Amino acid sequence: MNQSIDIIEGVRDIRQTPCMARAAMSIAWPSFLAAAAFTGLFFSSVDPNELVLFGHPIDLGRRETYGLGFMIFWAFSALASSMTYVLARPPKSDLICGSSNANS
Repeated sequence: MNQSIDIIEGVRDIRQTPCMARAAMSIAWPSFLAAAAFTGLFFSSVDPNELVLFGHPIDLGRRETYGLGFMIFWAFSALASSMTYVLARPPKSDLICGSSNANS
């Protein structure tokens, strides 16, 4: 079955992006947005200077605490996004990656 797809000039064809790069983008971007939302929600109700870890106060400034919190939220969100990606991806026979035989 021969399928022709019109490509608009100046727009990159998604089929030319490697599978791993598409997977990384599919995981990193949603998890980044979720981490930003979680960080805003968490630190709008918790003062960074009053955080206690294992009974000891955290000796970091506000910016460092915000940054560390964002990174932790990003890691957990990336884990959730990667699990969703792994569980929801189509079988390898249905994937269109790179310049493989997508038109056959």
